[in-house]
Amino acid sequence: MVVVSSTLVERLDHDEVTAILAHELAHIEYFNPRRLRKMSRLSCALVAAGALLSPVVQLTVPHALTAMLVLWPVVLFAVMALRAKDRQKHETASDLRALALAGDPEALIRALTKLHAFARLPRRWDTEFERHATHPSLARRIQAIHAAAGTAPASLGEAATFAGGDGSSWVTFHDDRLVWNEGPSASHTIDYGHVTMLRVDARRSSSPRLVAADRANRRWELVLRSSDVARAQATLDIVDTRLAAADAPPVVSLALSRALSLMTLVAALTIAQFPVALLGWIAVLLPAPSVTAAAGAASVGAAALIWRDHSVWMKDTQPWIALALMICGLGLIAVSVSNRRERAPRPALVSAFAGLLAVGATVAWGAMAFAGIDAIDLHYAALEWPSAAVLSLALAGSLALARWPPLRYASVPLATAGFVAVAIGSTSFLDRFAADPLLPPAASVTVTTLAVDARTEFAVPFEVRALRLSPDGVFVALGSENKDDETTIHAGRAGGPLTDFTADDAVFVDEGRLLLLERQRGATVLRVVDLRRENREVWSLRSPLSAVRLLFHRASNEWRLLGWNDGDIVSTAGTVDDHRVREERWKAPLDDIDDLDALSISRREVLVLETRRRSPLAGNGRFRQWLALVQPRLRAESRFWAVSKHSSLMFLNSRLDVRCRGARAGEEGTTCSAFDGTRTGFFAVDPVMRRSTVLASVAGHFYLRSDAGQGWVLGRWDDRLVLLRTARRQAIRVDETDGTRVDQLAIADKTLGAASWNGHESTIRLYSIE
Repeated sequence: MVVVSSTLVERLDHDEVTAILAHELAHIEYFNPRRLRKMSRLSCALVAAGALLSPVVQLTVPHALTAMLVLWPVVLFAVMALRAKDRQKHETASDLRALALAGDPEALIRALTKLHAFARLPRRWDTEFERHATHPSLARRIQAIHAAAGTAPASLGEAATFAGGDGSSWVTFHDDRLVWNEGPSASHTIDYGHVTMLRVDARRSSSPRLVAADRANRRWELVLRSSDVARAQATLDIVDTRLAAADAPPVVSLALSRALSLMTLVAALTIAQFPVALLGWIAVLLPAPSVTAAAGAASVGAAALIWRDHSVWMKDTQPWIALALMICGLGLIAVSVSNRRERAPRPALVSAFAGLLAVGATVAWGAMAFAGIDAIDLHYAALEWPSAAVLSLALAGSLALARWPPLRYASVPLATAGFVAVAIGSTSFLDRFAADPLLPPAASVTVTTLAVDARTEFAVPFEVRALRLSPDGVFVALGSENKDDETTIHAGRAGGPLTDFTADDAVFVDEGRLLLLERQRGATVLRVVDLRRENREVWSLRSPLSAVRLLFHRASNEWRLLGWNDGDIVSTAGTVDDHRVREERWKAPLDDIDDLDALSISRREVLVLETRRRSPLAGNGRFRQWLALVQPRLRAESRFWAVSKHSSLMFLNSRLDVRCRGARAGEEGTTCSAFDGTRTGFFAVDPVMRRSTVLASVAGHFYLRSDAGQGWVLGRWDDRLVLLRTARRQAIRVDETDGTRVDQLAIADKTLGAASWNGHESTIRLYSIE
């Protein structure tokens, strides 16, 4: 609607005021009470939804709150874009209705001209700017009014010629045509019916230019002399009515396309999908249909990747943000298809963009191909190179809107390749096509978060690197390290004074007695101190082993040191309070492998884990070195050996990343974890029976740290420290909603201990559990 000030009214004559009032009446007819009520209801609904949506989502699905904050601006922009879709048609219709009411085209034209001059609005706009504007330019409005009134266009009379500032080019306006001379040998005669834009660009940063464009999107420019600007504007006022009709605006406003691209950028950054974020930023700057289609297809692929790897919607934020990313991506694809006939604003940049997508997709697929064709290698490669799926889908989206049919046909196999890359990284592909004895089963672990108040709480002035509890939880042993990586054990009653011991590891023999292990040069010292009797040393023993693992079985008081000596596996064992020692020796199964780990002993057979690291890339020499720059991660291959006195047998071979930490001194197997890129499985490996037994499985990466005793293992799962009882498939973690980060956990019969470090001191909390 037009707002007329009192100052402007004084400059209008009677007929012009009548024309403006007729224009206002045309607006009132359009915005009738029914339409206004409809718009009011829509506005109220949006306000109410915006006010209620956040608290409702926070109460019902709190993990979806971030996704809602991403999607809500998209909804608002979409509604605004739909409401402004026909504004240009409405303005033109209002002009023609005002003409019908007032019956004076010249008065209406004069009034609109004075309104534009008063508001300092240009009479003519650039063609592309006008196509995306809410109002047509004044020149187009005048052209429509003259056409509706049936008035004959004014005559130029004599031809008007304007010489360029360089003296070698000039332009001549005739009544029916435009002659553009770019030099003595280059002349263009253009009928006004083919000219879509003719205006003077008088920006302050450069000399005024006369700019013309035709239906074929050809463009000419001529530098005008300052003295000719006024005469050129007067000439354009006459020939404006002869120009070709303006191109139709895009089906969907570019404002909505940019809003969707911006929200895609935000959602992608939230879930660390940086290639998608980059494509979203490019789509904001260059909203050509092929570019926005590429960003939309990449968003769909990234959402599929997140859903593939995060299946717990109610306990994770990422699937919800992926949903927002999917909606934004589908919206971008819909906008791109709707505007597919739009000319690219910068065709060279759009072509370069598609070429870069092709190069990126080729590099990603090449890296996957060099990883090998084995199912496990392909699975790991798909997880390490998610850009193969994202860039393939982005390239498919870009080529789907190409004008050349062969490029459009090429988008089908590219899209198929993108979704194949998503499928290769899934656990379904691994379960279907891979054969590995340690592939994890389906996840089935019950997690309990301990949120009760601590029974005992105290602080110590050092960072706790290890935590041990006595069976009844009365005594604690805390490990710390100095800047030289030397370990000290601080032990005593929980909440009371602690005594420092030089040792590398500790385990409680019973309530009050602590077994300490100290590694010395070429030897290992064991000693037991009684914390109830003024920390008195009650037993000690020295073993000639180095690089040992301490295994202890509380029920029998049996200890065992398992390590290496002169290249052989050596074990010394005995019972606390007894100085008799049993020593056994086994020949190592391999001599040329450095990464051999003796895990446990069962019925006089040693379980040994051999870990090999290999490059997934093919090639030799310099070629392989260059490939390692783009994919330096080594693949793990784990082999389990049963080593007896007379032979060694490799009985289990896995291509997964295997870690083993749980072991005891009794006749038991060892607990190992295997990570397949998405899930972590736990297995009991028995060297006597030559087999592995499935214990449990969890979604995500469980980094196994140590054996916590009584069937529990300690590890970090999804960046949270967790105690896991594999036999019963139970997990316990401590509530961290108060901002504390738990760094150590330990468990006893009816006590759980947690230690957290704040940069100055560690806080130890003991909880009662049943």
